[in-house]
Amino acid sequence: MLWVFIVLSLMGALAGNLRYITLPTIVTILVPEEGRDKANGLVGTANGTAFLVASVFSGLAISG
Repeated sequence: MLWVFIVLSLMGALAGNLRYITLPTIVTILVPEEGRDKANGLVGTANGTAFLVASVFSGLAISG
């Protein structure tokens, strides 16, 4: 059971890291240059908010 947990945790970490790499790449490809700065700002806000929420739930899980 421990190894299943370890593998699932590593797969989750890999999926999360891929998300942080692909979002700015897709913005660069899809958004025209004149609006790219705002789109990148929104991507940064979304990533920061997701990190904040994940950190809060992680802290609650550890403390509970």
